[in-house]
Amino acid sequence: MAGDDISLSSVLSRKRNPHILGSGQGAISTAEMFSVCPDIVAAFAARRLHVQVREVPLADIEDCWAAKLPSGESLVFVVQRERELGLPPFGFQQLAIG
Repeated sequence: MAGDDISLSSVLSRKRNPHILGSGQGAISTAEMFSVCPDIVAAFAARRLHVQVREVPLADIEDCWAAKLPSGESLVFVVQRERELGLPPFGFQQLAIG
């Protein structure tokens, strides 16, 4: 759970137009959430969307669940059958547009 206060450098506000959006349920409507899907797909296609993942066999989920990962990296649990078929891994990912 996050604290009540944040610290934000004034340099950031002069160089960028920051927006703060909550991530809890109710932060945005379902319609708003799905309205950005075309932008996300376009960012992937233009290679502007970077996702840092660590692939882990699903069989190792218990050992890796509480792993401390570097900032920005997410675990992706891979079913061996997906890898054999050349399919992309299924997992929970944090996305960063850069």
